[in-house]
Amino acid sequence: GNEILRFKAAIADIDPSKRIVAILDSPGGDVVQGEALGRFFWDARIPTMVLGGTLCASACTYAFLGGRSPTTGNPLRILALGAKLGFHRVHPEGVVERPYTKAELENFSRETQPLVYRNLQHLIYGQAPLEILKLNTGTVAESINFITEGDALSYGIAILDRQTGNLMLPDNIDRRTRRGER
Repeated sequence: GNEILRFKAAIADIDPSKRIVAILDSPGGDVVQGEALGRFFWDARIPTMVLGGTLCASACTYAFLGGRSPTTGNPLRILALGAKLGFHRVHPEGVVERPYTKAELENFSRETQPLVYRNLQHLIYGQAPLEILKLNTGTVAESINFITEGDALSYGIAILDRQTGNLMLPDNIDRRTRRGER
């Protein structure tokens, strides 16, 4: 619906010199809305965060991946210790478990390719690692692939320890391990 428009209107009322962080907590929803929200976060340079004890899964991850630093313009997505970030494959409507003909399977493949392409374009737009695509395609639609904090760092997601206030940035880990030089 008009959720994105209402959100943009609320953001427009905030002084541009004020910093904003989008705190996400959602089991999912409409992928198109998640993508639109993620593009808005990216364009408006709004970092995204999932707090400990909360969840961002399914369509919420599309919004999360739009997080961006207001100062550097680099991706800035923060997962607090104890938060859950989960990915899964889109569930096609009306598909039942039964034997399918070759022509039906080819048709499913043709229908699925634009979805995968759109997902890939969204990752590219927000400068997210393309390896995230594997998180979406590597599961069955009914299950969620939750990533660990260690995995999050390898996907370019910062980790926040709210008790200490320490923020582990993936760029610092890359420099330490020299992954950025390979």
